[in-house]
Amino acid sequence: MRVIRPVEHADIAALMQLAGKTGGGLTSLPANEATLAARIERALKTWSGELPKGEQGYVFVLEDSETGEVGGICAIEVAVGLNDP
Repeated sequence: MRVIRPVEHADIAALMQLAGKTGGGLTSLPANEATLAARIERALKTWSGELPKGEQGYVFVLEDSETGEVGGICAIEVAVGLNDP
């Protein structure tokens, strides 16, 4: 069964593999490890309530619950347009 769950630090290797297959250009899946790590950290801080609303963003992964394989990603921005037009 596939489930959607919050992203974790441990997902970065699998997400980098997926990013390499996309050809770039996906906002929710940057092909740069430092950028992706920062997005994961931001999502974790959002979940823990550490960020103000204007900086919050959620990231989720699609995971095969039997194998643990990550097969997709999605993101939700909490407050788009507050910092940049």
